[in-house]
Amino acid sequence: MHLYVKRPLKSEPGMARQTSDRPRASRAAHPGPDEIQRDAMKQKAIETVSACTCTKLRKLTRRVTQLYDRFLEPAGLTVTQLGILGHVMASGGDIARGELADMLEMDPTTLTRNLKPLVARGHVTMVRDPSDQRRQGISLTAQGKTTLREAMPNWRKAQAYVTSVVGAGDVARLHEILGRSLVQLADRRADSRAISSKTDEARDDR
Repeated sequence: MHLYVKRPLKSEPGMARQTSDRPRASRAAHPGPDEIQRDAMKQKAIETVSACTCTKLRKLTRRVTQLYDRFLEPAGLTVTQLGILGHVMASGGDIARGELADMLEMDPTTLTRNLKPLVARGHVTMVRDPSDQRRQGISLTAQGKTTLREAMPNWRKAQAYVTSVVGAGDVARLHEILGRSLVQLADRRADSRAISSKTDEARDDR
């Protein structure tokens, strides 16, 4: 007497894949509410980032800063530090920290952080005004003047490189637009403070 054991049928490899692929294909053809909302939010984020003036300017600033820093590296300065030394020099070699911060469009805390390495290397000195302890004067030292003078050829090379890549005409137009925009936006500082004040009041009322 022979016993026959019924073996389970082997499924074709393609059948398993075909079966598992059906729900995925169905989801792609008929996305659910969560997927639709996620796609809409993603598209909105892309549109916002692409149209954001601040984001574009910050990207450009970072890219240009990296270029200038590479050119200035042999002189031991960053383009930010060069700008600080240049502004102090243009002010006669001595200027109040608050005035320098305004000229650079930089908040005092950030300016102090950038001044520290310049003070440590003896390029500038920071001294409190004896007649007004609130006023902190920044002076360019002889070493700072020498470093600034020696860094200028590297800065000119950076300028020439950017001009050659972007084009002299576009660089001139960029300078014109940026200069005009700085003036226009500076006139709106009072509006910005008023907006910030209203925002804080609204937050306090919640």
